[in-house]
Amino acid sequence: MISNRFDLFAIISSLTLVFLLPIFFVPVFSVPLLDTKLFLLIFGVILTTLFWCIARLKGNGITIPKSLILIPILLLPIIALTSSFFSGNFLNSVVGQGFAVDTVLMISILSTSFFIGAFLFNSKDKIIKFYLILTASSLIFFLYQFARIFFGGDFLSFGMFFGNTANTLGKWNDVAVFSGLITLLSLTTLNMLRPKGLLKVIFYTSLVVSLLMLIVVNFKMVWLIIASITFLLSIHIFFNDKIYALQSDILGRLSKEKDLLTRASFGSPSPSAPENKIFADERIADRKSTRLNSSHTDISRMPSSA
Repeated sequence: MISNRFDLFAIISSLTLVFLLPIFFVPVFSVPLLDTKLFLLIFGVILTTLFWCIARLKGNGITIPKSLILIPILLLPIIALTSSFFSGNFLNSVVGQGFAVDTVLMISILSTSFFIGAFLFNSKDKIIKFYLILTASSLIFFLYQFARIFFGGDFLSFGMFFGNTANTLGKWNDVAVFSGLITLLSLTTLNMLRPKGLLKVIFYTSLVVSLLMLIVVNFKMVWLIIASITFLLSIHIFFNDKIYALQSDILGRLSKEKDLLTRASFGSPSPSAPENKIFADERIADRKSTRLNSSHTDISRMPSSA
């Protein structure tokens, strides 16, 4: 179908955007790194949204995800636009100068990307593909950054990255935030989605490499956030296991009671019927033995003339 084809185009464009964002740059020193990434982000979000809208028009249907987190995401541009009316410079608050991150336009683009992503990646397989693409891009970034740390700041500088801390993300603290994101992403994927085989090896590798990069950067705030989220994740997993065990126990008991009721209603023998039959046979045998003994006694009491 045409709608499925455009949905596929939207997924491919969004995955391409996710893969390129951490490592994309223009090897020209006069072109700011942040502007190139924001331009790529805007272009990718517009292209993905266009494909998704065409697919919805061709398919004549839309399925809204049942997630409450979409409500504040949709309210963010409205709140930003409302606050811009009370600012001193309305046009600067809405558009800004060049590619500003804190403008109404950029907040709307980021909210749109999150909203479209919730529609596109609505199954376990698609979410794993999304995580896998981001993990592959992060491994390339970490490999490049470790190579620059070990071989010196002039290694693969491309005429714009000078020093050991220069990177394709921006600031050195951005590397810490990105490493923390990949660490949490790997942890949640391994614990909740439970990949197997090669995927499991890839996510464990990304977890170890991101932790090593986080140790190199050593940003305290990121460590605190990772510790807090890991603690909450452990509590969630613990109570989920308890609830799952309780549900399994209840379902097992209900199944046994249903089986007993079914056997009773249809008159089939219960599981203890063989034992009851054995006891009944023993009682019949005892009765026969008693009768034979009484007959023998009566015959012995008869006179000899009989």
